Amino acid sequence: MFVLKKLIPGSPAAITLLVAALVTLTTIWPAAASPVNAADAPPVLVAKSPYDLETTLTRLKAAAEGNNFRVIREQTVDFGLVDQNAEDRQQRILYFCNFDMLYDALQVDKRVGVFLPCQVNVTQRDDGVYVVAPNSKLVSEAYLGNPDLAPACDHLHQAYQAILEESTL
Repeated sequence: MFVLKKLIPGSPAAITLLVAALVTLTTIWPAAASPVNAADAPPVLVAKSPYDLETTLTRLKAAAEGNNFRVIREQTVDFGLVDQNAEDRQQRILYFCNFDMLYDALQVDKRVGVFLPCQVNVTQRDDGVYVVAPNSKLVSEAYLGNPDLAPACDHLHQAYQAILEESTL
């Protein structure tokens, strides 16, 4: 059992917890990854890894770097919310960024910064290791209502797919 530290609404820790909870939910409740819009795009991309958690993380880092992203950090999903010795090491978040893509997207719509940096969640379950990433195709219209972001979001979607595929082959 663990005890949450004080959580301030809108804080980075609160936002991280919300995103992590939503992403983790899709790995334990498959219906949460089902399509949510007219284009039948699932809200997240999910891949099952044939490797253990640590190997999957190592491969994810290499795949992100191989797709021109800089790895920023790795942390547990509950980092900053519980005491360090109570963190769940079986659920991790890998943060990374392609600064050229970031710059281009911010020129179109500054609100895209809410979804940055890029992140992939890795969860160890009884039936294996799952890698989960947001479906960036939904950002441009479904979340921000800005179709001008579609090319940047499509490009990021392709990068996420490549990273997930390379890391779980």
